[in-house]
Amino acid sequence: MKHNRIRTLWIAAVLCAALLLTSCGDGTKLSGKYAAKTVGSGVTYEFSGNKVTITGSALGMDLVSVSGTYTIDGDKITFSFAADESGSDAYSGTFDFKSDENSITIGLITYQKQN
Repeated sequence: MKHNRIRTLWIAAVLCAALLLTSCGDGTKLSGKYAAKTVGSGVTYEFSGNKVTITGSALGMDLVSVSGTYTIDGDKITFSFAADESGSDAYSGTFDFKSDENSITIGLITYQKQN
């Protein structure tokens, strides 16, 4: 009887540890498009799973688009982009991050969720 109780407690402890480790994971995941636009130009972030595509536009035309990955850890977001065949270098950078239901803030810029 005592052996079963210890075994049950051990299994419960392992399950709790697994739950805690899973909840730590790699943080919040975003989905959809978020954009910030000013007179004639803007930046759009499109999130799906742990992937992100950032597009810069001016005068209604997309000028540059890069794809990579991101992770969120508390109030920080880290973007990582691999080097590509065009000669651009790999890049990884971490920024302050906040989010709510309709927007995200990366650094000092707030991006509104797009429908």
